[in-house]
Amino acid sequence: MRSFWLSLRLHVQLALASIVVLTVTLTVVTWLNTQSSKAELIQDTTQDASSLTKSIAIFATHFVLQEKYDELEDMLIEYAAFPGIMDVTVISVDGQTLSQVEKQEDGKIVALYDYPSIALPKTKNSVLVPRHDASANTVTIWQPIATSSLIGWVKMRISLSHVDQLQQATILNNIKSTVIAIATDILIILLILYNPARKFNQVVAFSKEIVDKPGTHIDFSGGSLEIDSLIHALNDSSTKLQKQQVLIAEKTALLERLASVDPLTKISNRAGLINNLDRAIKNAKRNKTKFVVLFIDLNDFKPINDNLGHYMGDMLLQQFALRLEASVRETDMVARYGGDEFVVLLTNIVDETPLQKIISNIVQIVTETYSIDGESLNISLSLGQAVYPNDGRSPTELLVTADHGMYKDKKVSKRV
Repeated sequence: MRSFWLSLRLHVQLALASIVVLTVTLTVVTWLNTQSSKAELIQDTTQDASSLTKSIAIFATHFVLQEKYDELEDMLIEYAAFPGIMDVTVISVDGQTLSQVEKQEDGKIVALYDYPSIALPKTKNSVLVPRHDASANTVTIWQPIATSSLIGWVKMRISLSHVDQLQQATILNNIKSTVIAIATDILIILLILYNPARKFNQVVAFSKEIVDKPGTHIDFSGGSLEIDSLIHALNDSSTKLQKQQVLIAEKTALLERLASVDPLTKISNRAGLINNLDRAIKNAKRNKTKFVVLFIDLNDFKPINDNLGHYMGDMLLQQFALRLEASVRETDMVARYGGDEFVVLLTNIVDETPLQKIISNIVQIVTETYSIDGESLNISLSLGQAVYPNDGRSPTELLVTADHGMYKDKKVSKRV
């Protein structure tokens, strides 16, 4: 307990010393800030006005080209609401005033229609220089409106009467900052206690776990406004991180699905086929079962494309894929290997005896006459098969075996 009070007294002494140093430092800084010259404030105001004038010129381009002067006037009224702006004028390239708005003394912004003559700006070394009128305490900014060529000008007049107000506001803000800083330093004394420090350490420990455990929340009070605000921010960050990870996972899964689907027939493509073959091999090893890979090729498909057009060929492939998918079980899988080549994966084949009957049923369904846009199309198939594990123990071996069988069948059908 004695060490605690000694530590607390030391912290109080250090805090009081820091308050004295901070007070002196901020007083000096406040005095230096009040010595900022009016020229610097005018320069800052002019730069801000120049940026605003450029924005007006960019947005005014469309209205000038389209001669939409009512919409141009509405836009100028909106911009004229910015503090310090006295008036904004858009002038054509030949010096004709297209639209002009003015801010009155009561702050009301009105459009002017009795346009006085306006002399176009002069440049210095091809650069527009803002004109400072010390007597009127104003700055006039000119900005060209241009596309590939000059189509007009934006003229903005800014009042500098607010510079003195800015100087006064700067002094007031510095005083407020000094008071707040001193008050904050005093509050630090109250925060240098055991419980807030322990709470803070718990929050720090939790912040290190957010990445590994997104979605977890701190369910205790921090004991102070600052730590409670930090807890709220960390809980919010944890929730957002969890949502982002879920969204990323969903998008990744969607991309993986799209990457494994044939865009024409909406069945699996070659990449999806390889993934399904890998899973089928693992399941067959685990359950000591067999499965069959059928490699199917549409005979004389090229003449259909050549004679009837690729649209008819695509429609035929889509309908063929639908029939092929309908001819197998839900546990089986069909894929477009490429072009007019398709692969069927028949899973959980316990006995090969009824296999030919299954294949004959598939062939019968997919070779029935197709009717596409009034055309009747008849097709024939060449088919090869491979049985796991007899004909191969990897996707590549099984596909090569089934592919060779398909080409043998194609040669036989051509001889016939």
